[in-house]
Amino acid sequence: MPNFFDLPRELRDQIYRFCVVDSKSVHTWTCSYQVAAGLLCVSKTVYREASSVFYSQNIFDFGSRHLDQVARFLDHIGPANAERIRHIIVPFPELRGLDLGHPFASLDNRLAILLAIVRGHCPRLRTITASHWYWHGLLPLCLIPYSSRPEAITIALTLVDSQFRVVPSVREIVVEAYDYGDPNDEIRREMARLGWTVSAGVKSTAYGLSLEEVNSARIRVQNEGRNCFCG
Repeated sequence: MPNFFDLPRELRDQIYRFCVVDSKSVHTWTCSYQVAAGLLCVSKTVYREASSVFYSQNIFDFGSRHLDQVARFLDHIGPANAERIRHIIVPFPELRGLDLGHPFASLDNRLAILLAIVRGHCPRLRTITASHWYWHGLLPLCLIPYSSRPEAITIALTLVDSQFRVVPSVREIVVEAYDYGDPNDEIRREMARLGWTVSAGVKSTAYGLSLEEVNSARIRVQNEGRNCFCG
């Protein structure tokens, strides 16, 4: 009977990719992660070979995890596997003070803490994808015309960039917007100036939401923005 390990390593890696690489992203609490983790336990050889593929080629979504959960996950998988992680998703940070009563913007410090944890565990990280989905951090930028606050918006984006750059190994920053909160052309150009890649507005329906839920989310976000700027 043919032995799996008699196959060329390149072919084995293709099989591992088929089994353990998610086409979207990996949420560490889902069944798909548990199935992939189970495969790594088949044997020491499979673990050694497949873990390299699993951790280096998947995108790990830390956006909805508490900071201590991210730290525990990275501690649990161990230094060797944490060092293999190349791609993560984090929330786009919440911007504060962009309304007309505040000359400067400030940031929620949760992203800074999260990336400090990641920096200490993932020295070979290459890509950070910042998603608007979790904290609606792009909301102030979407609701204020760029022409009314160009300096404040530039400062705000520069502050965000300084948080992303705290991980020195990162080579690409992707901002993932959504169809109910998408930055305008002027803000996109400013993001491009910082070297970010801005995705096209991701359709919320791709995440299992109905059109009614998308419209409800759009209205809720707009109302939150009005309350923020009028309070």
